[in-house]
Amino acid sequence: MPEAKRVSNYAMRNWLESTESILGANGLKSVLNHSNLKKYIDNFPPPDYEMQIPEEDFRGFFNSLMELFGEKGSRSLQLRMGRETVRIDIEKYNQRLVKAILLAARLVPETKKMRLILDRYKEEYERSYHDSIDIQENDDHFLVIQKACFMSEGVTSQVSVCGVLVGAIEYSIEWVTGHRHKVEEIECRAMGHPADVFRISKAVEE
Repeated sequence: MPEAKRVSNYAMRNWLESTESILGANGLKSVLNHSNLKKYIDNFPPPDYEMQIPEEDFRGFFNSLMELFGEKGSRSLQLRMGRETVRIDIEKYNQRLVKAILLAARLVPETKKMRLILDRYKEEYERSYHDSIDIQENDDHFLVIQKACFMSEGVTSQVSVCGVLVGAIEYSIEWVTGHRHKVEEIECRAMGHPADVFRISKAVEE
């Protein structure tokens, strides 16, 4: 029997902190109670990259968000959570790396800054979830392609479901460039596509 898939302590902690930041301590407790994950109440995992969190805990947490807030409400919440996870990562946990990225991005064009942060996103995601990401660059946009995202795994939906990742990419791009760029999930495994595909426009949003 294959070993159950796991994600990093840091990934789970970051999502818990982000949810608490948005919903408050009582809101987070409600989600954890609903998802039968009471073991995380006032007991966040350490901020390290040990792969100790069962993926079923991770997915159960997000499934509960969908159930509690409904498709429309959870979509808005997911976008906020994605942005908040990156903010917390930048401001609390990875300040040394952040300074290195900002230094490297100072004198390069906007699209190079975008590529720098997308490469960082790929590195962080693969480190936390042990899933590979492909980044493709085209004339007017980037594509981020993920074939094993936990959010769309085993899910069937009429709409895309990976709003957290849209929010995370949005915030990352805005942080490194100082401008907003349109980010959209153009393919989703929950809708029957073979991969989750995110399109990031190189054009600055007006």
